[in-house]
Amino acid sequence: MKLLLLLPTPAPQSGPMKKKTSSIYLSNNVPKEKDHLNSSPKESSRLNPRKIVPVGYLLILLVVFAVGAFLGSKILRSTSNNSNIWANKEMVELKSGPWGQVGYFPITLVAPEELLNPRETENTAVKWTFQGFTPATFSKFLEDLGLSNGQREAMLQSMNVFSNGLIVIPPRDVVLNLPSHALTGIYQILSKSQQNQLLNWTIWKNDFDSYKNLGVSNEVLSLFKKFSVEDGNFWVCYAMPYVLQGIPAYEDKVVFLKALSQQKTMLVKLHVSPNTNIEALSKYWGKAFWKSNVSSLLEAMKRSPDGGNLDIIELLPPFATSLLYTYPIPQNGLNGPIITKNCSWTAFNFFRDIPDSGFSNDSYVLAKLKTDYYPIQSDPQYGDVVVFLSPSGAVLHAATYIAEDIAYSKNGSNNLHPWVLSKISELTEGFSYGLAPGQQLKVLYFRNKYY
Repeated sequence: MKLLLLLPTPAPQSGPMKKKTSSIYLSNNVPKEKDHLNSSPKESSRLNPRKIVPVGYLLILLVVFAVGAFLGSKILRSTSNNSNIWANKEMVELKSGPWGQVGYFPITLVAPEELLNPRETENTAVKWTFQGFTPATFSKFLEDLGLSNGQREAMLQSMNVFSNGLIVIPPRDVVLNLPSHALTGIYQILSKSQQNQLLNWTIWKNDFDSYKNLGVSNEVLSLFKKFSVEDGNFWVCYAMPYVLQGIPAYEDKVVFLKALSQQKTMLVKLHVSPNTNIEALSKYWGKAFWKSNVSSLLEAMKRSPDGGNLDIIELLPPFATSLLYTYPIPQNGLNGPIITKNCSWTAFNFFRDIPDSGFSNDSYVLAKLKTDYYPIQSDPQYGDVVVFLSPSGAVLHAATYIAEDIAYSKNGSNNLHPWVLSKISELTEGFSYGLAPGQQLKVLYFRNKYY
């Protein structure tokens, strides 16, 4: 189309140029054009109405076609941008909001084999924290669950008392042979303490059903179920090291851990067009020190002739960008104290240039929430901290709000749980395990006073 628009305007009707123009047209329409080319200058300079009229029509048609094609392409391009801004048909567009035109594409992450470390996982001590229990109340709890005298005695002998509860290292054979209702009762208590998050494995049933297609044997799946309990859409396990210890072949352990490391997440895109209100988008996505970078990037996208789709990872601060879609790399103790990179460490360091290791500690987090944050009653914004509380007020999880139902999240400090973008509704369902019938998880939003 552009070539037609760039054609030169016909030259004035002089001799040589006129002959060239006529030959282009008439060679396709008048077989005897050579006779005219060989005629005398006097004859060739005479006007021939029968030839000039078709040439004029042709020029008009060419101009109309070029203009029509140009306008048509603009219309089609504009329609395409408005009706289907996502290249991938599986993109799901979010509801309208201050975040702009945002859509996500579901993906699944799998940990690389060099990070699986089966031996490290199976050698992890199964330490269960029963917060608020005393030896007497714990003994009564086990009795009410219907444990045999031998099972109850083995559990009590593996018990250690601390200031606010008990730590129990249950024998593997005891856990393996616990009745299903007893294991369910124990796991529900364990879910109420943040101290047990390192051992927590909460797996969507749909994902678990696909493990066989990934090479996990029926024997391994059956063994996992013996150490796990069903709850709604999930399988829950707090004894994964005992599962790994029961798998004879190293290769089978690797296959199973790789399946376990699967994590559903999403690629999130922001559509920017030449008509996008960049000032409003910059106000939403530009926070703290990184606001100027976000504004510059959005302006650059708007100046593009057709705009485009910008991955949300480009708008996040460097700390969050460096971690998203990755699995934790083992830390080197020679570089200093090992940091617990759990959900609160992730959420409260989101905008920080240098992460504060104190945010791994529950009491430190609660103190900062009181001094540096204030609660948001409605309409959360990008960067707000999402806190998931049990009915009793215990903090079960923390994440960073992105847009609509999407949050930036890290599930506990388990090395096979990556940093991902998750749906808040699914996080709520997953952390609702252990609640009594009729109880609901509290989801609160907090905003930093300084950005």
